[in-house]
Amino acid sequence: MLDDPEMREMAQEELREAKEKGEQMEQQLQVLLLPKDPDDERNAFVEVRAGTGGDEAALFSRAICSVCTAVTRNHAAGAWKS
Repeated sequence: MLDDPEMREMAQEELREAKEKGEQMEQQLQVLLLPKDPDDERNAFVEVRAGTGGDEAALFSRAICSVCTAVTRNHAAGAWKS
């Protein structure tokens, strides 16, 4: 069987696929082993302030606020699944 180059190639491909699947399953298992937080399903308030830094800080805060707003709108619209 190992003398046949076609069989060897098929076996190596299956081994690569099995390793990839094993790594994916290990990552999924690590996520599943994380303890559940009772607040996972709750909403949150996010406050973005410019703080010190003048106009640059205000521009950055506005950009962050725009990103947060876009994320929540897309999530609420069902565009992203959590």
